[in-house]
Parts: sequence; C-alpha cells; structure tokens
Amino acid sequence: MNTETILVFAGGFLGVWASIMMKYSIKAAKFRDWKNYVLAFVLSFAIYGVYVFLVSAGFIQVDFSKLALFGIAVFLGFSLDELARYFYQLLKKAA
Repeated sequence: MNTETILVFAGGFLGVWASIMMKYSIKAAKFRDWKNYVLAFVLSFAIYGVYVFLVSAGFIQVDFSKLALFGIAVFLGFSLDELARYFYQLLKKAA
C-alpha cells in the first residue's frame, strides 16, 4: 500500500464523514455514533474506485502532488451523493 492509496482513502473518509455530518445535520449527541464512521469507511472504497477511474481515463496525472491528491479525495468524498446521482442519470440515459 503506497502513500497515494492511503491519502485517497483518508481524504475520501474525511469528505464522506463531513458530508454526512452536514447533510443530515447530525446532532452532538450522535456525533460519536459508530455507524457514521463505518459508512464513511465503506464509502471511501467507492472514492478510491472513482480515483482509479479518473487516473485510468487520464483526468488525473500519476505524478500529481500528494496534497492536491488528498484535497481531490476530500472533494470527491464530500460530493459523493451528487456524483452518484449524475452517474445514475448517465446510465439511465444510455439505456
């Protein structure tokens, strides 16, 4: 496991976690609920899949800055809901 993979997973986790906290307005009492962390961890695998797709399609260069890579992963994690809806619309349009 190299540093790029760890940064993408960590950034995806933080982005998804922040999105869950903001979109569903999690109260302070449920802030430590383990289900939110498990969901963010599982969805970080989806973020890694999106990252691998973007690298293989040529949208992200392989020698990208590590800090920028972490930022992109956080952004992808935060916007996962919108990405899923857009991807669903593309599949629906193609069918």
